Amino acid sequence: MPLSPRLPDYITRVEGARGPRYEARINASLPGGKRLQHRRRLANVDAAKDRHAKTTSELAAGTHTAPSDLTVNEAVEAWLTAKAARTKLSTAAADKFSFAPVVAVYGDTKVRRISKAKVERLVIDLRTGCMRRESSLGTWHR
Repeated sequence: MPLSPRLPDYITRVEGARGPRYEARINASLPGGKRLQHRRRLANVDAAKDRHAKTTSELAAGTHTAPSDLTVNEAVEAWLTAKAARTKLSTAAADKFSFAPVVAVYGDTKVRRISKAKVERLVIDLRTGCMRRESSLGTWHR
């Protein structure tokens, strides 16, 4: 029986119902001192190596965004709270009004699940007036 090549220490073979999968693990420290341990299971060793190399290079370049369970509503509220501290009351109210249709449509959706196509669809609906406000003021179209 020929020996199989040895896997790198950051890849583990995992037997599952669909056959063997290869788990690539990333261990890193983020700029704020927070630890990142990201695991991803892939179909073959080459895909796992590629994933590890890509994520490692993104971490080194500072462009990696770690997966998060942040919802659109939470993200908008955090942004509005941070911005309200440095703007006038009327500007903060206008910002909240501007994000209302986004929160109405995608409020409980995780931010990482929203694609460019979904954002473009929302913008088209807002511009054409297909989306109605809850009040009797008409469409969102300005």
